[in-house]
Amino acid sequence: MAGLVFCTDLAPLSFYTEPALFPFNAVVGVAEDSQDCLYFATRSGLIKYNGITCEKYEHLPFDNTTMRSSQIQTIYMDTDDVLWLGTYSGLERFDTKSGILKHFPVSDDVITAIFRDSKRQLWVGTINGLYFCRDGSCKNFIPFNNHQYHSFIGNNTIRSISEDSHGIIYASTYNGVWQYNESEGAFEPCSLIPEGCPGKSGVVYHFIEDSDGVYWLSVWGIGLVRITPGDNSYEVYSLPDARIYTLYNNFLTDEYIAVGTWGGGIYIINKKTKEVTPYKANQNPEGSLTNNVVYSFFINKYNMLFVGTADALNIADLNRLSGDIAVPLHAESYASKKKLLHLDDSIACLTASNNYLWAASNNILVRYSFYQWEAEEFPFIVGKNQVNGALIYSISATSDTEAWVGTNKGLFFFDSTTASFTPISLYNNRISDASSFLIRSIYQDSDNTLWIGTYGAGLIHFSPENGILAQYRHSDAPRSLSNDIIFFINRDSRGTLWIGTNKGLCRYVPETQDFISYLYDVNKPTGISANRVDSFCEDSKGYLWFGTNDGGICRFDPKTELFRTYTKDIGLSSNQIIGITDADDDFLWIAGLKYLNLFDTAHQTAQAYNITNIHQYGYFSCPPIALKNKGMFFFGTDKGILKISQAKLYASRLQFIPIKIRGLTVDGQSVNLYTKKQPFIFDYKTNDIKISFAAPYSSRRKKPVYAYKLVGFDKDWIVASDRNYVQYTHLPPGSYTFLVKNAAEDRSVVQDRVSFTIRQSFLISPVMIWFYIVIIAIIIFLAYKIHKLYWLQRYADLLEEKQLVLIQDNFTLKELSLLDHLTGIGNRRYIDMIGLKIWQMAVEHNVSIAVMMFDIDLFKNYNDCFGHQAGDELLRLIGTDLKKRIRTETDLIGRYGGEEFLIVLYNLLPEKAMHIAEGIRKTVETMHERHAKEMVGQTTISIGVFAGEPTEKDTFEQMIHKADCALYRAKQTGRNKVVFYDTTMDQITDCH
Repeated sequence: MAGLVFCTDLAPLSFYTEPALFPFNAVVGVAEDSQDCLYFATRSGLIKYNGITCEKYEHLPFDNTTMRSSQIQTIYMDTDDVLWLGTYSGLERFDTKSGILKHFPVSDDVITAIFRDSKRQLWVGTINGLYFCRDGSCKNFIPFNNHQYHSFIGNNTIRSISEDSHGIIYASTYNGVWQYNESEGAFEPCSLIPEGCPGKSGVVYHFIEDSDGVYWLSVWGIGLVRITPGDNSYEVYSLPDARIYTLYNNFLTDEYIAVGTWGGGIYIINKKTKEVTPYKANQNPEGSLTNNVVYSFFINKYNMLFVGTADALNIADLNRLSGDIAVPLHAESYASKKKLLHLDDSIACLTASNNYLWAASNNILVRYSFYQWEAEEFPFIVGKNQVNGALIYSISATSDTEAWVGTNKGLFFFDSTTASFTPISLYNNRISDASSFLIRSIYQDSDNTLWIGTYGAGLIHFSPENGILAQYRHSDAPRSLSNDIIFFINRDSRGTLWIGTNKGLCRYVPETQDFISYLYDVNKPTGISANRVDSFCEDSKGYLWFGTNDGGICRFDPKTELFRTYTKDIGLSSNQIIGITDADDDFLWIAGLKYLNLFDTAHQTAQAYNITNIHQYGYFSCPPIALKNKGMFFFGTDKGILKISQAKLYASRLQFIPIKIRGLTVDGQSVNLYTKKQPFIFDYKTNDIKISFAAPYSSRRKKPVYAYKLVGFDKDWIVASDRNYVQYTHLPPGSYTFLVKNAAEDRSVVQDRVSFTIRQSFLISPVMIWFYIVIIAIIIFLAYKIHKLYWLQRYADLLEEKQLVLIQDNFTLKELSLLDHLTGIGNRRYIDMIGLKIWQMAVEHNVSIAVMMFDIDLFKNYNDCFGHQAGDELLRLIGTDLKKRIRTETDLIGRYGGEEFLIVLYNLLPEKAMHIAEGIRKTVETMHERHAKEMVGQTTISIGVFAGEPTEKDTFEQMIHKADCALYRAKQTGRNKVVFYDTTMDQITDCH
C-alpha cells in the first residue's frame, strides 16, 4: 500500500459559486454541446445554460413530451449533440438542437451508466443489469444479468462502463470488474486484475486506462488502485476518505488524476510521485468547496472546472492555476526576517538603477538588490540627526549608490556608502516660497540637470553646479504652465518634455521656453479626458499614454496630436488611474486603485486582475516601473512592493472566448437556430427582429466585449460592450447576415452568424416583377413599332422627295441628250449616272436592288437575214415594250451597247426579280405576234440576273458584272432563258 504525501505541487484551486446564475444543487453530471451550451443533470431535472438564461426540463405528470423522472443519475453527450439521460425511471434521449425528449423502455430501474463504444454500440448500466444495443438504433436491447447463462454478468449493479485501447468493454460493478467476451456474448471476470487486488470482488465504481497503458480502479472504502498489466502488479493509493464517487483521469495534464469522494471532498493525485492535493469544505472561508460530497467533475473547452456537490455547483478557473501573478517583494528577501519599516506605510515612488530597485515610504528610503532581493532601509537622517516630519515623495537614482531625493523639506542627495542625506543648498537656500520645498517629482535630464516638479511652486529647472536655471509658474500670460502642482515629469523618445499637473497636461517648447497646454473640454472628445494627469508611458509604437485621476487613460498620437480615451467601458476596473507602464508588445500594465489591469493596445480592451495579494493589501499607491530587460514589473502598494515576472505575465494572460448567437425572436416568436436551414425566410410584414448573443461560461474575471454587424444594414461593426442583444425594427425587404464577435480578439475573426431574408410584398415579388417586366416590354415593343412606323413614313417621304429628284434628273438627262435615239430609252451614260444613284439609295436604306443584263440571241444572223433596217426596228420595238414594264420613277432601263440592254429595279427581292425577268423574256419571244407588220421574223433573248442588298464593298459595277456573268451562262446553256447569278460564275472569264 502506497503512502501518500500531502503537499501542494499544483498551484491551489480557488472555488466559487454562482447562486444567482446556477441556483440548483446535487449536480450529478455536466455536459457541453458543440454550441458551447452547458447541461447540468440534477436530482430535480435537466438545466440548459446558453450563456444568457437557464432553461429547465423536468417530469410533468400526464405529459408524454417530458422525461419520466426528474431524478437524473447519469448523463452522456453523444455525437450530433444528442444527450442521453439516465433517470430513476429509465433512459431518455434529449436532442439538444430541437429540445425534444424521447423515452426508451430499456429498463424501469435506475440508469447508472451510459456509454457509446468505438463501434457505435450503446451500453446502458442499471441497478438490475446491463443492456446492450448492437446496431445503435436503441430499438433492440440485449440484457445482461446474473440470472442468464448466455448473457451473463456477475453482478447486476453497474456503476460505470469503459473501453480500453484494445477495444475491450469493462463494466464496474458491486462485485468487481467484468470484461465483455464478444465471441461468447457474455461477461467474464476482468483478467487484468491480479489475485488479491481489492478490485477483484470489491465495490468498484470506476475502471479506466490512462495514456501510459496503466489501469486505475476506484474501490469504495479502499481507495484508488493502480494496475500495471505488464508485471501483473497492483498498488493501492489509500485516501483519508476512500468513498470515491467520481473519477477524472488526466486532470489538467496526464500526470494527475482527480477523485471526488462521498464526504471527503476532492483529492488531486500525482500518478508518479503519489503526492496529493486535498480540497475540502471550510478549509478557509474563501476559495474552498461548499460541500464535501462530490458527485461529478467536468472541464469545459475553456478550461473551467465544474464540481457538482451535494449543496451547490462549485466552479474553478483552471486558467489561473499559475498562482498569483504578483509576489510581495519583501517575501523573497534572503535576509533574516527582521521587521521592515517601509511596510508600515504606503510606497510613495519607485525607480531603478543598474542593480537595484529604489523605493520610498514615509521617511524611509529602501533599496532592493535584483539578485538577492535583500531590503536595505535608510531612515531620513541629515548629518547624524533624523529629521522630524520629513516625507520622501520622489527619487532619481544616478547610480547604484547615489540618488536625488525630493521631500517636503526640499532637495537632498543620498549616498548609500555613508547612508547620509545631504541637503542641496543651491536649491534649498535659494527658494523662498514654502511650496517650493515640497518636491513631488524629479526628472534627471541627459545633461545631468534636474527638472523638479513642486506641489504649488510650478516647474523648476536646476543645475547641480549652477543652481536654479529657471522657474516656470502659472500666470495670465499665454502659454504659461497650466498649473503649479506637478505630478510627473518625463521625456518621450522624440525628446519632448511632458509635465502632468493638477489642471492639464503641458508640453515644454524649448525654443520659446513656454508650454503648450492640453486642458479638459467636455465638448472635445479628441482632447484629454481629465485635468489631473498623474502618470505617463510610451509604448513600442511611439504612442503616448497618460493616466488621469478620474478620466481613465488617454492615448496621444504625436502625428495627429489627438487623444483617444479609454475608460471602464472597455473593461478597466476604474477611471482613477494610479500609474501606467509598458508590459510588452501591444500590452500595458495599468494600476487602478485596487485592481491591476492588463490593457491590450492592439484590440483596445482591458482585463482587470483581482489579485489575491491585492486583497491582502489595500490599494496601489504610486506609478509602477517596468524593467523589461530583466523581465520584471514592480508596483507600489500601501504595504510594500509587488513584483510580477514576465513569465507569469505570459502564463496568466487571459484568453478571450468567442461569442455565440443564442436566440432569434421574430415579432415575439422564437426561431430554432439549429433545426431550421438558413437563411431563414420571414414575411414582408415582419416588424421586429431581436437577436441575443452571449459568451460561453468561462470565468467571472473574463469580460467579453460584444461587437455585432448586420450585413446589409449596418455599415460597420457596433461595439455593444456588455449588452447581449440587439433589436432591429422595420427592416426593409432583402437578405441579411448577422455577425457577432468578441471585440477583444482579432477584429477579422467572425465567431458566429445567422442569415435571414425578409421577403418582398407580393406586389413587388419576383412573379409580379416579371409581370411588370412583361408589361413594360410590351409597352416598349409597341412604342418601338409606333416609332418604326413613324420613321418608315419619314423614309417614304424622303423616298418620294428623292423620286421627284430622280424625275427631275430624268428631265435633265433628256435635255442633255442622254437617251438612245433609236430605242427611246437611256443610253450608256444614262445607265452610269442613274444606276449609281439607285445603288446609293439602296445602300442608304438597306434595301435590295435587281440588275438584269439581256442580249438578243443571234442578232447578227437576224441582221444578215432581214437587213439592218429590220434589226433597228427590232431594237426599237424591244425598247418600247420594256418601258411599259418598269416603274419609271425608281427603276432604270437602258441600252448598254449594241443588242445588250440593262435593267435596274429598286427594292426588289431575288424571287421577284426572276419572275419579272421571265416575263420580259416571254414578251420578247412573242413580240412578232403582236407586231406582225413591223417584225419580219421571230427572235429571243437571254437574261442574266443578280439581286441583293448592296454594300460599300459591293459596287454598282460589280453588280453589273455579276449579271453579265449570269447572261454569259444563259447563252452557254442554250439561250432563250433566264439565269440567276451564283458564285460559281466568278470563274467565267469571257464576260465583260
